[in-house]
Amino acid sequence: MLSFSSWSVKAREISIRKVNGATMNDIFALFLTEAVVFIGIALAFTVGIIWSVKPYLKEIMFVSFLHSLCTVPVFLALLSLIGGFIFFAGFIPAKIFSSISVLQAFRPLICNRYWWKRGLLWVQFTVTGFITILLLIFVGQYDTLVHTEQGYSLEGLYYARFKNEGGLVKAQSLKGELERLPFVMRVSVATDIPLHFLNGTCAYHAENERELVCSRYCAVDEDFLKVLQVPSTDRQAEPNVVQKRREVVVNERFVQLLKKQDYDKNFFLMGGEIKQIGEVCTDFQIGSFYNEQ
Repeated sequence: MLSFSSWSVKAREISIRKVNGATMNDIFALFLTEAVVFIGIALAFTVGIIWSVKPYLKEIMFVSFLHSLCTVPVFLALLSLIGGFIFFAGFIPAKIFSSISVLQAFRPLICNRYWWKRGLLWVQFTVTGFITILLLIFVGQYDTLVHTEQGYSLEGLYYARFKNEGGLVKAQSLKGELERLPFVMRVSVATDIPLHFLNGTCAYHAENERELVCSRYCAVDEDFLKVLQVPSTDRQAEPNVVQKRREVVVNERFVQLLKKQDYDKNFFLMGGEIKQIGEVCTDFQIGSFYNEQ
């Protein structure tokens, strides 16, 4: 911003330098040197700001040490940003102002057209406003993610996608390998995560097939709620293999909707099969941070 905002007074300065014998190479060196100095000042302020908010930044990036962010993509992005700044704030203005006439030095300063200054100020405040709004949105989203109660814990939680071409056997094998790692506390396998918009289905009356509750579902293993740290009711008894295939875990909201339909049984018809409620967990957000679940 400092480099761009100084363009409105550069014409007279460049013309004075030309009167004093400055060549085109001198003008190029002037602008490039100025761009490098501004980059150095910006980097110094950036490092100072990062160091002053280091605990907050580590919390945002979910890292223990900031040097873990020093990766090749980060360095490439930084070099691209510096190169773009040198091009637009150094090379382009040097090319433009090298053609300034020496007569600019003899014009009264009041004769300069003010549209230059107005245009540059407009660009400067527009970019500053955009960055400020983007920062406010980012901080607001982070505050929502960390401090809004989602019904499950995000601390130390990581997820990864994989192609389950081998079916359940491959998934369980991969889960076992991950559980052997010393820094892994618990692993779960699921078809979706809470932030995804899960598939929809309906629960029907087991006798007359009357629609009871429409809900969303996903297939998970027995450790899913433990990984998310979602409280649930304890099982009365360990189910056998047949019962486990029929069991489903529902949330408290699901049970409330069943009661509103005057349905007090713990089984219902879903997907053409009889499903039995095995556990009841507390409500947690799915698909959105804001919508009521």
